[in-house]
Amino acid sequence: MELPLVKNTNLVTLASIAICLLFSDACATRHCDASAAQSPLQVLLQQQRLKWSWADEAWTNNDKSYLLTKENVDQLVLQGKGLDGLLQIYKRSATNSPYNTLEQFRWAYLAFQMTLLPENQKQGVDKIGLSAYALDRPASPHSYEYDRMRYRIWSYLTPNYLLNSLGDRLLKRDPKNREIRFYVIGNFADATNWGERNPKDVIASQKKAITLLHKFIEDYPTDSAAYGLLGGIYSDMYLKSTNPVDQKNALVAFKESQKYQTPNSLHYNLTTDMLKRIQSGLVLYLGHYVYRDQMPR
Repeated sequence: MELPLVKNTNLVTLASIAICLLFSDACATRHCDASAAQSPLQVLLQQQRLKWSWADEAWTNNDKSYLLTKENVDQLVLQGKGLDGLLQIYKRSATNSPYNTLEQFRWAYLAFQMTLLPENQKQGVDKIGLSAYALDRPASPHSYEYDRMRYRIWSYLTPNYLLNSLGDRLLKRDPKNREIRFYVIGNFADATNWGERNPKDVIASQKKAITLLHKFIEDYPTDSAAYGLLGGIYSDMYLKSTNPVDQKNALVAFKESQKYQTPNSLHYNLTTDMLKRIQSGLVLYLGHYVYRDQMPR
């Protein structure tokens, strides 16, 4: 069972698309042996490539245990009783068996499914926590279901262009999957650059995301998250181009997104803030264009 498409993607989008998100983790740092000659960006890129090294691995057919785990967890989520307590039990079990892939998968899967529940979406509650990193603790099982779970979590938390190749593989295997389609688009929209990407390639990738988004919206015309992602891409492009057309497109997309959101919800209010920010226009500050609404007061 997969719950309806993530509705707090607006939150993820506005935080990670409109602002170039740079992130690293202790696991990547632990394995990084960068020479003094490397630039900080090169070191960060090396960390990121180590972090996503599993994304290009081959899959075997050892998915049976993970599919069974998904079925069991789905039944528990449908019942909806005692999930927070169960999540803590799964967390302790996974922590006590850090190299057991099934224990890590069970914890991460329940945490993610709980995050997608409507009541948590309205409050912007993230149940994932450290379960995202738990999947990387044991040696990779080279499982389609295991890597698919990792892809879902990291695409939800921090869209990243380094996951594009895995997204393509997942889509080939399940081309009509609504959630995976959306995450693939979000990863193409990622504007992060650790020094290896030509700015023109970033723009080209964002334009591809826009094209894919319009096709997605044709299939799901009331999806607020899709319009929110579209607005996030255009707002990032506006910061780079200062083109009023990008500004207008961002405003239109965010207004469409808000039409399908619950008034006064977290995402509705966040979208309202983004609309005000984009409407305020740009100003040159310390050599970079920023939204006037973000200027120090």
